[in-house]
Amino acid sequence: MYREHCVSRNMGLLTLIILQFGLIILFPGAAGAERQWQRIRGGFPTQNAVWGGGPNNVFSIGRDGATLKYDGRSWSMVHTRTAYWLYGIWGSSPTDVFAVGQEGGIFHYDGQSWSRMNSGTIFNLWGIWGTSPTNVFAVGDYGMILHYNGQEWSWMTSGTVSGLVGIWGSSSTDVFAVGTEGAILHYDGQSWSQMASGTSNTLYGVWGSSSSDVFAVGDNGTILHYNGQSWRFMSSWTDKILRSIWGGSSFDVFVVGAEGTILHYNGQSWSPNYSGTENWLYGIWGSSRNDVFAVGDSGTILYYNGRSWSRMNSDTAYLLWEITGLSFTDVIAVGGYGTILYYNGRTWNRIDSGTENWLYDVWGSLSSGVHVFIVGEYGTILHNEGVSLVRMNSGTSNHLLGVWGSSPGDVFAVGNGGTILHYDGLSWSMMNSGTESNLLAVWGSSASDVFAVGNGGAILHYDGRVWSRMNSGTANDILSVWGSSSSDVFAVGTYGTILHYNGLSWSQMYSGTNSWLGDICGSSAADVYAVGGYGQIWHYNGSYWSSSIDPSVAQYNSLYGIWTAPGGDIYVVGDAETALRYGERDEDPVDPSQHAGSEGVRPALSLDFPNGSTPSAGQFFNVNAWIYGARNQVLDLFFCFRLPDGNLYYFADAGARLGGPNERIPFYANQRITSDQSVYMLIWPVMVPEGATGEYPLYFSVARPGSAEDLSRTQDVLRIQP
Repeated sequence: MYREHCVSRNMGLLTLIILQFGLIILFPGAAGAERQWQRIRGGFPTQNAVWGGGPNNVFSIGRDGATLKYDGRSWSMVHTRTAYWLYGIWGSSPTDVFAVGQEGGIFHYDGQSWSRMNSGTIFNLWGIWGTSPTNVFAVGDYGMILHYNGQEWSWMTSGTVSGLVGIWGSSSTDVFAVGTEGAILHYDGQSWSQMASGTSNTLYGVWGSSSSDVFAVGDNGTILHYNGQSWRFMSSWTDKILRSIWGGSSFDVFVVGAEGTILHYNGQSWSPNYSGTENWLYGIWGSSRNDVFAVGDSGTILYYNGRSWSRMNSDTAYLLWEITGLSFTDVIAVGGYGTILYYNGRTWNRIDSGTENWLYDVWGSLSSGVHVFIVGEYGTILHNEGVSLVRMNSGTSNHLLGVWGSSPGDVFAVGNGGTILHYDGLSWSMMNSGTESNLLAVWGSSASDVFAVGNGGAILHYDGRVWSRMNSGTANDILSVWGSSSSDVFAVGTYGTILHYNGLSWSQMYSGTNSWLGDICGSSAADVYAVGGYGQIWHYNGSYWSSSIDPSVAQYNSLYGIWTAPGGDIYVVGDAETALRYGERDEDPVDPSQHAGSEGVRPALSLDFPNGSTPSAGQFFNVNAWIYGARNQVLDLFFCFRLPDGNLYYFADAGARLGGPNERIPFYANQRITSDQSVYMLIWPVMVPEGATGEYPLYFSVARPGSAEDLSRTQDVLRIQP
């Protein structure tokens, strides 16, 4: 699903939000400070599989090499140094973990770091399982089965060309592999042979409690059971795609799949569990029946404690479609399942939209008071006039994908089936678009010069009286449109499409990419940015387009929305609530009176509460820390809090453990701040311990390696609800 639209630079924002969260004043950096891209929120992409070596050593892998590790208290990123998608994971211990994925990728974790192994294939690998460090199997496309003997990977003869997706065994002589077209293979320690599954549905996962109690799951709610003699169908009571299976025993088995589906088997029958999410779930694993993890889309991680499922904070969340704002202290982003996020320059807060419909675009104006319009699924239009957010009557159930106006009394919304709506300040009415193509974005230079773009190269123009079709010269979908004037308009779309309108006709530009470009915005005709798939950001300087960012900054998440703030700062949003900022500010986004620096090194600290309020025991909050002026230096970083006993307790080993009273241990030791990082940023989740309540001072400090004296320290206060 592609659709994007950039809002012009003179947008307003919800006064409601300002009233709720107060006025935050930030201190911009000195003129001429280095401009750079920074990630200011989110970034963990879809997770495909999960495995653990115990309740305090759980690994989750996913898209673009994203790997997370859970230490029993919080999740943190473990870098695999790859952009390959990872699909399967298994280990013999926490210091012997294997992950497989795209184009034959096999990676090994030794407890310290990930390294790539030579698989000998370029076929995608989907599943992995073993009995020991010297007996590991991997399966993939075209019947691929590989075996690892502790020294090297070698091919095995599978006897099939079906894609193989899942693998599990009860022993080294009793291994099952499942895949496309109902394929089930069995390995007896000597060779692989095909089994009769009785289905042509793709099977994705396999697991068992013994050699005579094996389950396989797949498309259309398929669940098969093997009793040691033959496979038979079980009633799942669903037609959803089922992607993964794990159990603690023969009477305690879990299955996860499409749209948040979780099923449980009690030894007699399958029944649904409430997951609390509509995100797809791709992997499941547990250390016991009271300690089960499920992972899926947009970094979703769910936890089962033996009674119910709850969402864990992995600093991940829903896709963000669009972003706009008034200044770098007043920014709003909208996205999946009614998500509205407000950024005050320091922290993000969620705003209750009153809907679970996806929200696709936002536009606003201060020309006659505060007016903000948000559009989305099923004809959703939300409007704020500075007091509250209310739903408007759009008169349509079609998805609305773009919104723009020349004033609060002249607003256009576009959507599926050629839908164009117009708001005159009193009500919305349908306009005749003359097309049935889906319209994905709208922008104009004035009330009589409006452009709408969409599928199949559709570009429409409104002259103040009627809409007419323009010749775009392409059949590619056009996803966004923006211009600096009526004779300088840009449009972007699929397959790297960039078009330019000079006031007379559209012409194609060379973009330098074949990936889709979802949104475009700029500050002038010679300063234009386009964003798109796999973390790409492209810049136009008035003469040519060039790449503006290393996609790893966005962790290769697709980017969907872009906005240029007054003053030139740029904000970008995308998958998993990824938010990036490009600007000149080289100062910390907090009151500088809160801390004093030494030798030019200055830390800053803030707390981010995902639910918008202070947490209580058992809940997570995010710690956001910055270090300024420390380029090309090596530092020890410390994070600690003071308990009512008066002692300081330091988080050690990147938060993996807690030191004793006043035991000064680095959070990160010998951390190098590279020369291209004028601002070094850390984000990590922390869980409030059970029984905690009241106020706790938190401290973030930096020091020379091995020194007992801080160069500089800053603090904040955590207030925990009873």
